[in-house]
Amino acid sequence: MRVRATVFDSEEGKDAQGRTFSEKWLHDGHGTFCGGIITRVLVKKRPKPQTYKIKWDDGSVMNCEEQHIDQVVEEDSEEDNVVQQDNEGAADTNSDIDADRHSYAESTTSYEGSNTDSENGVCEGEEDERGHIVDFGETVVCGSDDDPLRKTWTRIGDLTVNARTEAHDETVFKHLRIDSQTTELDIFLALLPLKPEDLLTMVREGGDRAKDRQHWRLEHIMAALCIIYGGAQFKEGTDLWCLNQKGMMPPPDFGVYLSCDRFGKILRYWAFGVTGDVNQLREKPWEEVDIWVRAFNKNRKEELTFGTDLTPDEMMFAWRGKQGNGGIPHLSFIQRKPIPLGTELKVVCEGSMGLCGFLEIQKGKISMARMKHTNKYKATSACTVRMVDKMGLKEIPMNEETDLLNHGEKRCIYADSWFASVETALACKNDFGWHFCGPVKTAHKYFPIDPIRFTLAEMKRGEHVVFKCNEDDLWAIGWHDHHYKCYVTTHGTTLPGKPAEKKRQDTDTNVNFAINVPRPQIIAKYQHEMGHVDRHNFYRQGILKLHMTWKTKRW
Repeated sequence: MRVRATVFDSEEGKDAQGRTFSEKWLHDGHGTFCGGIITRVLVKKRPKPQTYKIKWDDGSVMNCEEQHIDQVVEEDSEEDNVVQQDNEGAADTNSDIDADRHSYAESTTSYEGSNTDSENGVCEGEEDERGHIVDFGETVVCGSDDDPLRKTWTRIGDLTVNARTEAHDETVFKHLRIDSQTTELDIFLALLPLKPEDLLTMVREGGDRAKDRQHWRLEHIMAALCIIYGGAQFKEGTDLWCLNQKGMMPPPDFGVYLSCDRFGKILRYWAFGVTGDVNQLREKPWEEVDIWVRAFNKNRKEELTFGTDLTPDEMMFAWRGKQGNGGIPHLSFIQRKPIPLGTELKVVCEGSMGLCGFLEIQKGKISMARMKHTNKYKATSACTVRMVDKMGLKEIPMNEETDLLNHGEKRCIYADSWFASVETALACKNDFGWHFCGPVKTAHKYFPIDPIRFTLAEMKRGEHVVFKCNEDDLWAIGWHDHHYKCYVTTHGTTLPGKPAEKKRQDTDTNVNFAINVPRPQIIAKYQHEMGHVDRHNFYRQGILKLHMTWKTKRW
């Protein structure tokens, strides 16, 4: 391609003789155009014009807008040399510009020295740059030649035998018997991170530090818990201790259960944590919060025997804490979230009841880089194996500390694209004894994402393609669902699974109907398991909205 040199003229760019870039370029014998090669097409953002990254003939790299770019053909390059010689030492005239535009309008769109296929408009040799369809039995290589971890993938027909042969188990309570007599309160108290007696101890210790002479009993703790959740049914800003009726609704009058003064003190004493936490804040700035996270993880480990399916994902708390000195140590901003600013956590949910089984606060890039397993795996893989490992579910190697119930369980992890990669799947399977399945988007090192997409481009919606890794028991599966979805998995089959139901509406009759798109069994299983954390977020932020009901004044 080429661009007129006058595009780069500016007052700031004049040299010592007062010449612009185009005048100096012409004086040096380069002509009236700057030549180069387009190396990258940048993402177009409205209303900005399309931009390209160009490597110029002099070796420099610079972005240029589409409106300034002309395509070059061999015949035009000779004519251009004549024009450059005739106009040497002078600026371009309007007649020259019109002549150039006319010649380019009549020229073809092929590149220099290439022939264009009139059927599909693809130049010779361009198929290799775009990719090609992979036939059955054909092998593709992912990774550089000098990379000892590179993978080779061979396209196969279908994955008909499941590598996982163990029975599927559900999550069960260890100490609570679930039957028709079990109440929601029983389940709530069993899963409460800190038992009411521990919460009472924290309040009494906080009262002693504040020299509060009030007497605290267990019924005050239970009443405070009821008020925290009971207040979620009222609008934001409602005075929950109001005694006067407004409109048709009776007054909340929460003072019947606990006075506003006692409730405020309980929240304040809980925020301080147990005795000794305040003295650790200089070394451990998250200590006042970590006590609750550790208690949560310990409770789930003691109360639940986790089943086969596990789903890690991220969770966002709309909790910003106090600003400035002594406030929250780290805030996360994730633009795609409904409430983007707050505290980010990575969590693991089990697949039977959708219970959250593990929490990990994301404390910043530096702090997370010092966590366990980061010296062996990349950040996403280390986070995945660290969370499931801390749940006590490591299955290999067997030793005295390993839970015997985990032996031969072969749990299955279904994670989204932040976690999913070839490295994560191999770390889970080879080092910890778990199976893994997840979609691959950006972390596609060692994964045949381009061969899968180019092969799917020639297939119909609902069809799929399968690649087998020759070095490991690993499969890459592509599924055509308008978008080309690529998955890496260590188990499952590609036999017909439950079709994906796509809801539609007839524009003429407004009648609702559904389109059933065929999909493989392993992809149907993944899409069934992947929504547990999202449902948690919906119930917590969309329905309860505790962060809107109770405003924290101290982090």
